[in-house]
Amino acid sequence: MARTLTTNYLVMLLIRLIWAAAVSISAGLTGQLSTGLAVIVGIWVLLIVLISVAPWPRTRLRWPRESGIAIDLTFVLGSIALTGLATSPLLWSLLIGGLLGGMAFGWLAALAFPGLGASVLLAFSFLSGSIQVEELAGAGRALLTVLALTPVAGWIGVWLHQHHGGPELDGSGGVRRDRSMLDLAVEINVAAASEDFHTKFIDLALGGLTAERAEEVRVALLLPVGGGFTLAAGRNATPEGFVLTTPNGLIAEALDSGQLTYADAASHDPALERLGLAHGSQVAVCVPLIMSGQVEGALVLAHSNKGFFTRSRLDRLDAIGTLGGITLHNARIVRELEIERDRIMETEEESRRKLARNLHDGPTQTIAAVAMRLNFAGRLIERDREAAQREIKTLEEIARQTTREIRHMLFTLRPLVLESKGLVSALYQLASKMHETHGQAVHVEAEMNVSDGLDMSKQAVVFFIAEEAINNAHKYAEAANIWVELQRTEAEGIVLEVRDDGVGFNVGAVDANYEQRGSLGMVNMRERSELVNGVLHIESAEGEGTRIILEVPVAGKT
Repeated sequence: MARTLTTNYLVMLLIRLIWAAAVSISAGLTGQLSTGLAVIVGIWVLLIVLISVAPWPRTRLRWPRESGIAIDLTFVLGSIALTGLATSPLLWSLLIGGLLGGMAFGWLAALAFPGLGASVLLAFSFLSGSIQVEELAGAGRALLTVLALTPVAGWIGVWLHQHHGGPELDGSGGVRRDRSMLDLAVEINVAAASEDFHTKFIDLALGGLTAERAEEVRVALLLPVGGGFTLAAGRNATPEGFVLTTPNGLIAEALDSGQLTYADAASHDPALERLGLAHGSQVAVCVPLIMSGQVEGALVLAHSNKGFFTRSRLDRLDAIGTLGGITLHNARIVRELEIERDRIMETEEESRRKLARNLHDGPTQTIAAVAMRLNFAGRLIERDREAAQREIKTLEEIARQTTREIRHMLFTLRPLVLESKGLVSALYQLASKMHETHGQAVHVEAEMNVSDGLDMSKQAVVFFIAEEAINNAHKYAEAANIWVELQRTEAEGIVLEVRDDGVGFNVGAVDANYEQRGSLGMVNMRERSELVNGVLHIESAEGEGTRIILEVPVAGKT
Protein backbone atom coordinates (compact mmCIF):
# COMPACT_ATOMS: atom_id res chain seq x y z
CA MET A 1 0.00 0.00 0.00
CA ALA A 2 2.90 2.37 0.71
CA ARG A 3 4.14 1.91 -2.86
CA THR A 4 0.79 2.62 -4.42
CA LEU A 5 0.26 5.73 -2.31
CA THR A 6 3.71 7.00 -3.27
CA THR A 7 2.95 6.47 -6.96
CA ASN A 8 -0.35 8.30 -6.58
CA TYR A 9 1.44 11.12 -4.79
CA LEU A 10 4.12 11.44 -7.48
CA VAL A 11 1.46 11.69 -10.20
CA MET A 12 -0.30 14.46 -8.26
CA LEU A 13 3.04 16.23 -7.68
CA LEU A 14 3.80 16.11 -11.41
CA ILE A 15 0.33 17.51 -12.22
CA ARG A 16 0.90 20.39 -9.79
CA LEU A 17 4.25 21.31 -11.33
CA ILE A 18 2.83 21.14 -14.87
CA TRP A 19 -0.15 23.24 -13.78
CA ALA A 20 2.08 25.92 -12.23
CA ALA A 21 4.14 26.07 -15.43
CA ALA A 22 0.99 26.24 -17.58
CA VAL A 23 -0.37 29.14 -15.51
CA SER A 24 2.85 31.11 -16.08
CA ILE A 25 2.94 30.33 -19.81
CA SER A 26 -0.74 31.19 -20.28
CA ALA A 27 -0.30 34.48 -18.42
CA GLY A 28 2.72 35.32 -20.56
CA LEU A 29 0.94 34.56 -23.83
CA THR A 30 -2.00 36.81 -22.86
CA GLY A 31 0.19 39.65 -21.60
CA GLN A 32 -0.87 39.15 -17.96
CA LEU A 33 2.47 37.99 -16.53
CA SER A 34 3.50 40.34 -13.73
CA THR A 35 5.92 40.37 -10.82
CA GLY A 36 3.09 39.61 -8.40
CA LEU A 37 1.94 36.61 -10.43
CA ALA A 38 5.52 35.35 -10.73
CA VAL A 39 5.90 35.58 -6.94
CA ILE A 40 2.65 33.64 -6.36
CA VAL A 41 3.63 30.87 -8.79
CA GLY A 42 7.15 30.79 -7.34
CA ILE A 43 5.85 30.35 -3.79
CA TRP A 44 3.46 27.66 -5.02
CA VAL A 45 6.29 25.70 -6.69
CA LEU A 46 8.59 26.23 -3.69
CA LEU A 47 5.94 24.90 -1.31
CA ILE A 48 5.39 21.86 -3.53
CA VAL A 49 9.14 21.12 -3.66
CA LEU A 50 9.66 21.65 0.08
CA ILE A 51 6.90 19.22 0.97
CA SER A 52 8.25 16.78 -1.61
CA VAL A 53 11.68 16.60 0.04
CA ALA A 54 10.38 16.70 3.62
CA PRO A 55 11.98 13.92 5.72
CA TRP A 56 8.65 12.69 7.11
CA PRO A 57 7.11 10.11 4.75
CA ARG A 58 3.68 10.30 6.39
CA THR A 59 3.56 14.05 5.86
CA ARG A 60 4.49 13.66 2.20
CA LEU A 61 1.89 10.98 1.64
CA ARG A 62 -1.01 12.66 3.42
CA TRP A 63 -0.48 16.19 2.17
CA PRO A 64 -2.06 15.79 -1.30
CA ARG A 65 -5.23 14.26 0.12
CA GLU A 66 -5.93 16.38 3.16
CA SER A 67 -4.70 19.90 2.45
CA GLY A 68 -3.07 19.98 -0.95
CA ILE A 69 -6.16 20.82 -2.98
CA ALA A 70 -7.03 23.71 -0.68
CA ILE A 71 -3.50 25.07 -1.16
CA ASP A 72 -3.75 24.59 -4.93
CA LEU A 73 -7.09 26.41 -5.13
CA THR A 74 -5.72 29.24 -2.97
CA PHE A 75 -2.79 29.83 -5.32
CA VAL A 76 -5.00 29.42 -8.41
CA LEU A 77 -7.52 31.96 -7.07
CA GLY A 78 -4.64 34.29 -6.23
CA SER A 79 -3.34 34.03 -9.80
CA ILE A 80 -6.82 34.69 -11.19
CA ALA A 81 -7.26 37.67 -8.84
CA LEU A 82 -4.09 39.28 -10.21
CA THR A 83 -5.16 38.81 -13.83
CA GLY A 84 -8.69 40.18 -13.88
CA LEU A 85 -10.78 38.01 -11.49
CA ALA A 86 -13.92 36.84 -13.36
CA THR A 87 -12.50 38.13 -16.67
CA SER A 88 -9.08 36.50 -16.19
CA PRO A 89 -7.62 34.33 -18.99
CA LEU A 90 -6.60 31.86 -16.27
CA LEU A 91 -10.14 30.71 -15.36
CA TRP A 92 -9.33 27.29 -16.83
CA SER A 93 -6.86 26.72 -13.97
CA LEU A 94 -9.85 26.12 -11.61
CA LEU A 95 -10.08 22.67 -13.21
CA ILE A 96 -7.12 21.57 -11.07
CA GLY A 97 -9.67 21.17 -8.27
CA GLY A 98 -11.67 18.72 -10.38
CA LEU A 99 -8.60 16.80 -11.55
CA LEU A 100 -6.91 16.41 -8.16
CA GLY A 101 -10.25 16.16 -6.33
CA GLY A 102 -11.08 13.13 -8.47
CA MET A 103 -7.70 11.56 -7.70
CA ALA A 104 -7.83 12.22 -3.97
CA PHE A 105 -11.46 11.86 -2.97
CA GLY A 106 -13.51 10.62 -5.93
CA TRP A 107 -15.90 12.17 -8.42
CA LEU A 108 -18.13 14.00 -5.91
CA ALA A 109 -15.19 16.05 -4.66
CA ALA A 110 -14.10 16.55 -8.26
CA LEU A 111 -17.38 18.34 -8.94
CA ALA A 112 -17.44 20.26 -5.67
CA PHE A 113 -13.96 21.84 -5.64
CA PRO A 114 -14.18 23.81 -8.95
CA GLY A 115 -17.73 24.86 -8.09
CA LEU A 116 -16.55 26.15 -4.71
CA GLY A 117 -13.66 28.01 -6.36
CA ALA A 118 -15.96 29.54 -8.96
CA SER A 119 -18.40 30.63 -6.23
CA VAL A 120 -15.63 32.34 -4.24
CA LEU A 121 -14.36 34.01 -7.42
CA LEU A 122 -17.79 35.31 -8.48
CA ALA A 123 -18.58 36.55 -4.98
CA PHE A 124 -15.26 38.39 -4.63
CA SER A 125 -15.53 39.87 -8.15
CA PHE A 126 -18.99 41.25 -7.40
CA LEU A 127 -18.22 42.45 -3.88
CA SER A 128 -15.02 44.21 -4.96
CA GLY A 129 -16.78 45.92 -7.85
CA SER A 130 -13.98 44.82 -10.20
CA ILE A 131 -16.32 43.46 -12.87
CA GLN A 132 -18.21 45.82 -15.16
CA VAL A 133 -21.85 45.34 -16.14
CA GLU A 134 -20.99 44.63 -19.76
CA GLU A 135 -18.50 41.96 -18.66
CA LEU A 136 -20.97 39.97 -16.52
CA ALA A 137 -22.43 37.93 -19.38
CA GLY A 138 -19.01 37.01 -20.82
CA ALA A 139 -17.60 36.13 -17.40
CA GLY A 140 -20.68 34.02 -16.62
CA ARG A 141 -20.32 32.11 -19.89
CA ALA A 142 -16.60 31.53 -19.26
CA LEU A 143 -17.23 30.20 -15.76
CA LEU A 144 -20.11 28.01 -16.97
CA THR A 145 -17.75 26.57 -19.60
CA VAL A 146 -15.22 25.74 -16.87
CA LEU A 147 -17.96 24.13 -14.76
CA ALA A 148 -19.19 22.17 -17.78
CA LEU A 149 -15.66 20.78 -18.25
CA THR A 150 -15.44 19.86 -14.56
CA PRO A 151 -16.93 16.34 -15.03
CA VAL A 152 -14.29 15.64 -17.70
CA ALA A 153 -11.49 16.73 -15.35
CA GLY A 154 -13.08 14.66 -12.58
CA TRP A 155 -13.29 11.59 -14.81
CA ILE A 156 -9.59 11.95 -15.69
CA GLY A 157 -8.75 12.28 -11.99
CA VAL A 158 -10.73 9.16 -11.09
CA TRP A 159 -9.09 7.27 -13.97
CA LEU A 160 -5.62 8.30 -12.77
CA HIS A 161 -6.59 7.30 -9.24
CA GLN A 162 -7.60 3.84 -10.42
CA HIS A 163 -4.52 3.32 -12.61
CA HIS A 164 -1.85 4.91 -10.41
CA GLY A 165 -2.26 3.68 -6.91
CA GLY A 166 -5.95 4.05 -6.09
CA PRO A 167 -7.51 1.40 -3.83
CA GLU A 168 -9.09 -1.47 -5.71
CA LEU A 169 -12.79 -1.25 -6.40
CA ASP A 170 -15.18 -4.04 -5.60
CA GLY A 171 -14.90 -5.70 -8.99
CA SER A 172 -16.40 -4.56 -12.25
CA GLY A 173 -19.64 -3.60 -10.51
CA GLY A 174 -17.82 -0.84 -8.62
CA VAL A 175 -16.31 0.49 -11.83
CA ARG A 176 -19.73 0.47 -13.48
CA ARG A 177 -21.22 2.37 -10.54
CA ASP A 178 -18.51 5.03 -10.76
CA ARG A 179 -19.07 5.37 -14.48
CA SER A 180 -22.81 5.56 -13.89
CA MET A 181 -22.31 8.37 -11.38
CA LEU A 182 -20.05 10.22 -13.80
CA ASP A 183 -22.64 9.84 -16.54
CA LEU A 184 -25.26 11.13 -14.12
CA ALA A 185 -23.10 14.13 -13.24
CA VAL A 186 -22.72 15.00 -16.91
CA GLU A 187 -26.48 14.60 -17.51
CA ILE A 188 -27.32 16.91 -14.59
CA ASN A 189 -24.86 19.54 -15.82
CA VAL A 190 -26.37 19.36 -19.31
CA ALA A 191 -29.93 19.52 -17.94
CA ALA A 192 -29.05 22.59 -15.85
CA ALA A 193 -28.86 24.67 -19.03
CA SER A 194 -32.45 23.86 -20.04
CA GLU A 195 -35.52 25.87 -19.06
CA ASP A 196 -37.29 22.79 -17.65
CA PHE A 197 -34.35 21.74 -15.47
CA HIS A 198 -36.54 20.98 -12.44
CA THR A 199 -38.63 18.45 -14.38
CA LYS A 200 -35.53 16.87 -15.93
CA PHE A 201 -33.89 16.65 -12.51
CA ILE A 202 -36.83 14.61 -11.23
CA ASP A 203 -36.62 12.40 -14.34
CA LEU A 204 -32.93 11.77 -13.62
CA ALA A 205 -33.70 10.99 -9.98
CA LEU A 206 -36.33 8.44 -10.99
CA GLY A 207 -34.22 7.05 -13.82
CA GLY A 208 -32.27 4.69 -11.59
CA LEU A 209 -35.27 3.39 -9.65
CA THR A 210 -35.93 0.56 -12.09
CA ALA A 211 -38.23 -1.78 -10.22
CA GLU A 212 -41.73 -3.13 -10.17
CA ARG A 213 -44.29 -0.39 -9.36
CA ALA A 214 -41.61 2.31 -9.84
CA GLU A 215 -44.22 4.44 -11.57
CA GLU A 216 -46.06 4.69 -8.23
CA VAL A 217 -43.30 6.81 -6.69
CA ARG A 218 -44.54 10.18 -5.49
CA VAL A 219 -41.94 12.93 -5.89
CA ALA A 220 -41.68 16.61 -4.99
CA LEU A 221 -38.78 18.98 -5.68
CA LEU A 222 -38.85 21.84 -3.17
CA LEU A 223 -36.96 25.11 -3.60
CA PRO A 224 -36.55 27.81 -0.93
CA VAL A 225 -38.73 30.90 -1.27
CA GLY A 226 -39.18 33.50 1.45
CA GLY A 227 -39.43 31.65 4.75
CA GLY A 228 -40.65 28.37 3.25
CA PHE A 229 -40.43 26.17 0.17
CA THR A 230 -42.25 26.11 -3.14
CA LEU A 231 -43.02 22.94 -5.07
CA ALA A 232 -41.01 23.51 -8.28
CA ALA A 233 -41.79 20.14 -9.89
CA GLY A 234 -43.45 16.89 -8.90
CA ARG A 235 -44.90 13.49 -9.82
CA ASN A 236 -48.18 12.26 -8.31
CA ALA A 237 -48.07 15.24 -5.94
CA THR A 238 -49.74 18.57 -5.24
CA PRO A 239 -49.74 20.89 -8.29
CA GLU A 240 -46.60 22.93 -8.90
CA GLY A 241 -46.44 26.32 -7.23
CA PHE A 242 -47.75 25.14 -3.86
CA VAL A 243 -45.87 26.87 -1.01
CA LEU A 244 -44.93 24.89 2.09
CA THR A 245 -44.53 27.60 4.73
CA THR A 246 -43.59 25.46 7.73
CA PRO A 247 -41.77 22.25 6.79
CA ASN A 248 -41.78 19.78 9.65
CA GLY A 249 -41.47 16.06 10.27
CA LEU A 250 -39.28 14.21 7.78
CA ILE A 251 -38.39 17.31 5.73
CA ALA A 252 -37.40 19.39 8.76
CA GLU A 253 -35.29 16.53 10.12
CA ALA A 254 -33.43 16.10 6.82
CA LEU A 255 -32.76 19.82 6.44
CA ASP A 256 -31.55 20.12 10.04
CA SER A 257 -29.17 17.17 9.73
CA GLY A 258 -28.08 17.92 6.16
CA GLN A 259 -28.30 14.20 5.36
CA LEU A 260 -30.64 11.86 3.50
CA THR A 261 -33.42 10.91 5.93
CA TYR A 262 -35.74 7.88 5.77
CA ALA A 263 -39.16 7.55 7.42
CA ASP A 264 -41.44 4.50 7.57
CA ALA A 265 -44.58 6.35 8.69
CA ALA A 266 -45.10 8.57 5.67
CA SER A 267 -48.89 8.55 5.81
CA HIS A 268 -48.85 10.40 9.15
CA ASP A 269 -46.38 13.14 8.20
CA PRO A 270 -48.24 16.51 8.06
CA ALA A 271 -45.81 18.14 5.60
CA LEU A 272 -46.05 15.15 3.25
CA GLU A 273 -49.85 15.35 3.46
CA ARG A 274 -49.81 18.98 2.36
CA LEU A 275 -47.54 18.06 -0.55
CA GLY A 276 -49.86 15.25 -1.62
CA LEU A 277 -47.22 12.57 -0.96
CA ALA A 278 -48.69 10.86 2.10
CA HIS A 279 -51.84 9.26 0.63
CA GLY A 280 -51.26 5.52 0.26
CA SER A 281 -47.55 5.82 1.06
CA GLN A 282 -45.77 3.67 3.63
CA VAL A 283 -42.21 4.98 3.34
CA ALA A 284 -40.63 8.29 2.36
CA VAL A 285 -37.17 9.71 1.79
CA CYS A 286 -36.03 13.33 1.94
CA VAL A 287 -32.76 14.24 0.21
CA PRO A 288 -31.51 17.73 1.19
CA LEU A 289 -29.88 19.66 -1.66
CA ILE A 290 -27.10 21.56 0.09
CA MET A 291 -23.94 23.32 -1.07
CA SER A 292 -21.44 25.02 1.25
CA GLY A 293 -23.94 24.93 4.11
CA GLN A 294 -26.57 26.71 2.01
CA VAL A 295 -29.90 24.90 1.56
CA GLU A 296 -30.69 24.98 -2.17
CA GLY A 297 -33.74 22.73 -1.95
CA ALA A 298 -35.01 19.27 -1.05
CA LEU A 299 -36.05 16.20 -3.03
CA VAL A 300 -38.85 14.21 -1.35
CA LEU A 301 -39.95 10.74 -2.52
CA ALA A 302 -42.64 8.42 -1.14
CA HIS A 303 -43.89 4.90 -2.03
CA SER A 304 -46.51 2.43 -0.88
CA ASN A 305 -44.04 -0.49 -0.74
CA LYS A 306 -41.96 -0.52 2.45
CA GLY A 307 -39.11 -2.37 0.74
CA PHE A 308 -38.92 -0.11 -2.29
CA PHE A 309 -36.03 2.10 -1.17
CA THR A 310 -33.14 -0.38 -1.12
CA ARG A 311 -29.62 0.49 -0.01
CA SER A 312 -28.39 0.91 -3.59
CA ARG A 313 -31.30 3.21 -4.46
CA LEU A 314 -30.71 5.30 -1.36
CA ASP A 315 -27.01 5.60 -2.28
CA ARG A 316 -27.97 6.79 -5.76
CA LEU A 317 -30.44 9.32 -4.36
CA ASP A 318 -27.81 10.56 -1.93
CA ALA A 319 -25.39 11.11 -4.82
CA ILE A 320 -28.09 12.88 -6.82
CA GLY A 321 -28.70 15.13 -3.82
CA THR A 322 -25.04 16.16 -3.72
CA LEU A 323 -24.95 16.80 -7.46
CA GLY A 324 -28.27 18.63 -7.35
CA GLY A 325 -27.11 20.90 -4.53
CA ILE A 326 -24.00 21.88 -6.50
CA THR A 327 -25.95 22.46 -9.71
CA LEU A 328 -28.73 24.49 -8.06
CA HIS A 329 -26.12 26.53 -6.17
CA ASN A 330 -24.24 27.42 -9.35
CA ALA A 331 -27.47 28.13 -11.24
CA ARG A 332 -28.67 30.42 -8.44
CA ILE A 333 -25.41 32.39 -8.47
CA VAL A 334 -25.60 32.86 -12.25
CA ARG A 335 -29.29 33.83 -12.00
CA GLU A 336 -28.58 36.36 -9.24
CA LEU A 337 -25.77 37.87 -11.29
CA GLU A 338 -28.06 38.19 -14.31
CA ILE A 339 -30.75 39.85 -12.19
CA GLU A 340 -28.16 42.18 -10.68
CA ARG A 341 -26.84 43.01 -14.15
CA ASP A 342 -30.34 43.82 -15.42
CA ARG A 343 -31.06 45.94 -12.38
CA ILE A 344 -27.82 47.90 -12.76
CA MET A 345 -28.52 48.43 -16.46
CA GLU A 346 -32.04 49.66 -15.66
CA THR A 347 -30.63 52.02 -13.02
CA GLU A 348 -28.16 53.41 -15.54
CA GLU A 349 -30.91 53.75 -18.14
CA GLU A 350 -33.04 55.69 -15.66
CA SER A 351 -30.06 57.98 -14.99
CA ARG A 352 -29.78 58.65 -18.72
CA ARG A 353 -33.50 59.37 -18.95
CA LYS A 354 -33.22 61.72 -15.99
CA LEU A 355 -30.33 63.58 -17.64
CA ALA A 356 -32.31 63.86 -20.89
CA ARG A 357 -35.33 65.26 -19.00
CA ASN A 358 -33.19 67.75 -17.09
CA LEU A 359 -31.47 68.92 -20.27
CA HIS A 360 -34.80 69.27 -22.04
CA ASP A 361 -36.54 71.08 -19.19
CA GLY A 362 -33.55 73.29 -18.33
CA PRO A 363 -30.68 74.29 -20.65
CA THR A 364 -32.42 73.27 -23.89
CA GLN A 365 -35.43 75.48 -23.19
CA THR A 366 -33.22 78.30 -21.96
CA ILE A 367 -30.94 78.23 -25.02
CA ALA A 368 -34.00 78.29 -27.29
CA ALA A 369 -35.25 81.34 -25.39
CA VAL A 370 -31.82 82.98 -25.69
CA ALA A 371 -31.89 82.51 -29.47
CA MET A 372 -35.29 84.21 -29.74
CA ARG A 373 -34.32 87.07 -27.42
CA LEU A 374 -31.06 87.61 -29.32
CA ASN A 375 -33.10 88.01 -32.49
CA PHE A 376 -35.32 90.50 -30.67
CA ALA A 377 -32.30 92.39 -29.27
CA GLY A 378 -30.81 92.65 -32.76
CA ARG A 379 -33.95 94.33 -34.07
CA LEU A 380 -34.17 96.49 -30.95
CA ILE A 381 -30.68 98.00 -31.40
CA GLU A 382 -31.81 100.02 -34.41
CA ARG A 383 -34.86 101.49 -32.60
CA ASP A 384 -33.91 101.74 -28.90
CA ARG A 385 -30.26 101.17 -27.99
CA GLU A 386 -30.92 101.60 -24.25
CA ALA A 387 -33.63 98.93 -24.27
CA ALA A 388 -31.35 96.72 -26.36
CA GLN A 389 -28.58 97.03 -23.75
CA ARG A 390 -31.03 96.01 -21.00
CA GLU A 391 -32.08 93.01 -23.09
CA ILE A 392 -28.46 92.02 -23.67
CA LYS A 393 -27.79 92.24 -19.91
CA THR A 394 -30.78 90.00 -19.30
CA LEU A 395 -29.45 87.55 -21.89
CA GLU A 396 -26.06 87.58 -20.16
CA GLU A 397 -27.67 86.66 -16.83
CA ILE A 398 -29.72 83.91 -18.52
CA ALA A 399 -26.53 82.52 -20.09
CA ARG A 400 -24.73 82.59 -16.74
CA GLN A 401 -27.65 80.82 -15.06
CA THR A 402 -27.65 78.19 -17.81
CA THR A 403 -23.92 77.69 -17.28
CA ARG A 404 -24.52 77.18 -13.55
CA GLU A 405 -27.28 74.66 -14.29
CA ILE A 406 -25.08 72.68 -16.68
CA ARG A 407 -22.20 72.67 -14.18
CA HIS A 408 -24.60 71.48 -11.51
CA MET A 409 -25.74 68.62 -13.78
CA LEU A 410 -22.13 67.66 -14.48
CA PHE A 411 -21.41 67.72 -10.75
CA THR A 412 -24.30 65.38 -9.94
CA LEU A 413 -23.30 63.03 -12.78
CA ARG A 414 -19.76 62.65 -11.49
CA PRO A 415 -18.87 64.57 -8.34
CA LEU A 416 -15.07 64.53 -8.35
CA VAL A 417 -15.03 65.82 -4.77
CA LEU A 418 -16.68 62.54 -3.74
CA GLU A 419 -13.68 60.61 -5.05
CA SER A 420 -11.07 63.03 -3.70
CA LYS A 421 -12.49 64.17 -0.35
CA GLY A 422 -15.30 61.76 0.46
CA LEU A 423 -19.04 61.73 1.05
CA VAL A 424 -19.41 64.54 3.59
CA SER A 425 -17.49 67.06 1.47
CA ALA A 426 -19.57 66.06 -1.55
CA LEU A 427 -22.81 66.68 0.38
CA TYR A 428 -21.65 70.13 1.51
CA GLN A 429 -20.68 71.00 -2.07
CA LEU A 430 -24.04 69.73 -3.34
CA ALA A 431 -25.82 72.00 -0.84
CA SER A 432 -23.70 74.95 -1.96
CA LYS A 433 -24.42 74.33 -5.64
CA MET A 434 -28.16 73.97 -5.00
CA HIS A 435 -28.12 77.42 -3.39
CA GLU A 436 -25.98 78.99 -6.13
CA THR A 437 -27.95 77.45 -8.98
CA HIS A 438 -31.53 77.39 -7.72
CA GLY A 439 -31.50 79.54 -4.59
CA GLN A 440 -32.55 76.45 -2.61
CA ALA A 441 -31.61 76.37 1.09
CA VAL A 442 -30.03 72.99 1.93
CA HIS A 443 -28.67 72.49 5.46
CA VAL A 444 -26.11 69.69 5.97
CA GLU A 445 -25.30 68.26 9.40
CA ALA A 446 -22.51 65.68 9.46
CA GLU A 447 -19.12 65.16 11.07
CA MET A 448 -16.30 64.98 8.54
CA ASN A 449 -15.20 61.49 9.62
CA VAL A 450 -18.69 59.95 9.76
CA SER A 451 -18.15 58.03 6.49
CA ASP A 452 -14.71 56.64 7.40
CA GLY A 453 -14.52 52.95 6.54
CA LEU A 454 -17.45 53.12 4.13
CA ASP A 455 -16.56 51.66 0.75
CA MET A 456 -16.38 54.24 -2.06
CA SER A 457 -19.06 52.43 -4.06
CA LYS A 458 -21.40 52.71 -1.06
CA GLN A 459 -20.52 56.38 -0.59
CA ALA A 460 -21.48 56.95 -4.23
CA VAL A 461 -24.87 55.29 -3.71
CA VAL A 462 -25.56 57.33 -0.56
CA PHE A 463 -24.64 60.52 -2.43
CA PHE A 464 -26.85 59.80 -5.43
CA ILE A 465 -29.82 58.93 -3.20
CA ALA A 466 -29.28 62.18 -1.27
CA GLU A 467 -29.08 64.10 -4.57
CA GLU A 468 -32.27 62.46 -5.86
CA ALA A 469 -34.13 63.24 -2.62
CA ILE A 470 -32.93 66.88 -2.59
CA ASN A 471 -33.79 67.32 -6.26
CA ASN A 472 -37.31 65.92 -5.71
CA ALA A 473 -37.86 68.20 -2.72
CA HIS A 474 -36.74 71.22 -4.75
CA LYS A 475 -38.78 70.39 -7.86
CA TYR A 476 -42.01 69.03 -6.46
CA ALA A 477 -42.31 69.82 -2.74
CA GLU A 478 -42.05 73.63 -2.92
CA ALA A 479 -39.77 73.35 0.10
CA ALA A 480 -38.19 76.46 1.59
CA ASN A 481 -35.67 74.36 3.52
CA ILE A 482 -34.13 70.94 3.06
CA TRP A 483 -32.16 69.27 5.85
CA VAL A 484 -29.55 66.56 5.25
CA GLU A 485 -28.16 64.61 8.21
CA LEU A 486 -25.54 61.88 8.12
CA GLN A 487 -24.89 59.86 11.27
CA ARG A 488 -23.07 56.74 12.41
CA THR A 489 -25.16 54.05 14.12
CA GLU A 490 -24.20 51.88 17.07
CA ALA A 491 -24.45 48.83 14.79
CA GLU A 492 -21.58 50.13 12.61
CA GLY A 493 -23.75 51.54 9.87
CA ILE A 494 -24.51 54.87 8.21
CA VAL A 495 -27.89 56.61 8.37
CA LEU A 496 -28.76 59.32 5.85
CA GLU A 497 -31.83 61.45 6.54
CA VAL A 498 -33.21 63.98 4.05
CA ARG A 499 -36.29 65.97 5.16
CA ASP A 500 -38.05 69.08 3.93
CA ASP A 501 -40.81 71.50 4.92
CA GLY A 502 -42.63 71.15 1.61
CA VAL A 503 -46.16 70.18 0.68
CA GLY A 504 -45.66 66.43 1.15
CA PHE A 505 -47.49 63.68 -0.74
CA ASN A 506 -49.40 60.42 -0.36
CA VAL A 507 -46.67 57.74 -0.52
CA GLY A 508 -49.06 54.87 -1.24
CA ALA A 509 -50.83 56.71 -4.05
CA VAL A 510 -47.56 57.71 -5.71
CA ASP A 511 -46.17 54.16 -5.48
CA ALA A 512 -49.33 52.74 -7.04
CA ASN A 513 -49.20 55.27 -9.89
CA TYR A 514 -45.56 54.73 -10.89
CA GLU A 515 -46.44 52.36 -13.74
CA GLN A 516 -48.20 55.26 -15.51
CA ARG A 517 -45.43 57.78 -14.79
CA GLY A 518 -42.34 58.52 -16.84
CA SER A 519 -40.15 59.15 -13.79
CA LEU A 520 -39.07 56.37 -11.48
CA GLY A 521 -37.28 58.47 -8.86
CA MET A 522 -38.48 56.61 -5.78
CA VAL A 523 -38.08 53.22 -7.43
CA ASN A 524 -34.59 54.23 -8.51
CA MET A 525 -33.68 55.19 -4.94
CA ARG A 526 -34.97 51.88 -3.58
CA GLU A 527 -33.07 49.85 -6.18
CA ARG A 528 -29.86 51.76 -5.55
CA SER A 529 -30.22 51.12 -1.81
CA GLU A 530 -30.63 47.39 -2.44
CA LEU A 531 -27.37 47.37 -4.42
CA VAL A 532 -25.49 48.11 -1.18
CA ASN A 533 -27.69 45.98 1.08
CA GLY A 534 -29.33 49.12 2.44
CA VAL A 535 -32.85 49.83 3.69
CA LEU A 536 -34.83 52.86 2.48
CA HIS A 537 -37.78 54.38 4.38
CA ILE A 538 -39.99 57.10 2.88
CA GLU A 539 -42.36 58.98 5.19
CA SER A 540 -44.65 61.75 3.97
CA ALA A 541 -48.16 63.12 4.19
CA GLU A 542 -49.90 65.91 2.33
CA GLY A 543 -49.10 69.24 3.98
CA GLU A 544 -46.51 67.76 6.36
CA GLY A 545 -43.30 67.56 4.33
CA THR A 546 -41.26 64.47 3.49
CA ARG A 547 -38.67 62.44 5.36
CA ILE A 548 -36.40 59.93 3.59
CA ILE A 549 -34.13 57.66 5.66
CA LEU A 550 -31.43 55.39 4.23
CA GLU A 551 -29.62 52.85 6.42
CA VAL A 552 -26.44 51.32 4.97
CA PRO A 553 -24.13 48.83 6.73
CA VAL A 554 -20.44 49.74 6.64
CA ALA A 555 -19.41 46.12 6.10
CA GLY A 556 -20.98 43.59 3.73
CA LYS A 557 -22.26 43.66 0.18
CA THR A 558 -20.99 46.41 -2.11
